[in-house]
Amino acid sequence: MSRKNGFVGSILALTVILAAFAPGALGIPIGYVVDNEDNLYTIDLSNANTTLIGTTGVFFEGLALSPGGTLYGTDTSGQLWTINTTTAAPTLIGGTGLGDLEALAFDGSTLITATNAGAGVVLYSLNTSTAAPTFLANTSPLIVDQGATAMTDIDSTNAYIIAGYEHTPQTLDSVNLSTGAVTTIGSTGLTDVAGIFGLALSGGTLYGVGDIGNEYTLNQTTGAATPLAESSGDQFFLDLTLAPATGPAGGVPEPATLSLLGLGLAGLIGRRMRRSSGR
Repeated sequence: MSRKNGFVGSILALTVILAAFAPGALGIPIGYVVDNEDNLYTIDLSNANTTLIGTTGVFFEGLALSPGGTLYGTDTSGQLWTINTTTAAPTLIGGTGLGDLEALAFDGSTLITATNAGAGVVLYSLNTSTAAPTFLANTSPLIVDQGATAMTDIDSTNAYIIAGYEHTPQTLDSVNLSTGAVTTIGSTGLTDVAGIFGLALSGGTLYGVGDIGNEYTLNQTTGAATPLAESSGDQFFLDLTLAPATGPAGGVPEPATLSLLGLGLAGLIGRRMRRSSGR
């Protein structure tokens, strides 16, 4: 093979390697889920297959991953924890005083939650160092006696929530995090018997996981849930959060890392070409 053909082949190989590590090349994101047996898993949202990380020993109902890669959870008594994503070991931060919290998400760097008991859903931010809550808004109109079972951030102003208890049809709602104004998008077509208890938005797709091991996508115009796959373990999923699309938590190198990788590979190719030409 000529040196020219060898160079072209090397460049093509470099292109394939960089493309394989490019953000989004992995397609469907990887998430973290917890179940009703205190287990923490990663979940492949292409097929709902789970990989056990470990047992937390805490009945977590809310789960949220920070932009920095720290995993937070809330339990049935409203306590806030961090969870080690390698061992599943929990570390208590403190009590929120808000009771059972199932809806948890990050709005940028701010941890937000929505209550699921009382006269209606109330929005709070949570201090990630002390667990202290700060009132944000009452939902208006109040989502009375339904509560929020899941939440995910849409943008700096709005979030999606799933509402519905006592076997009523669950609805997908958007809520303004500043005013509490609620827009009901529509029924998911599910009840809490086979409903959605975890939400995550990624790449424009809204994902949900449920209490019979099902995974869904949700139509953001109508609220309708479409089953994608059923986990082989049929776990009772209590919440879902997604790893970042780039960086260590998502298993994809940062752009700077990609650049260094590309420069390194290009250097090796150049060295090989010089050697082959006798220089």
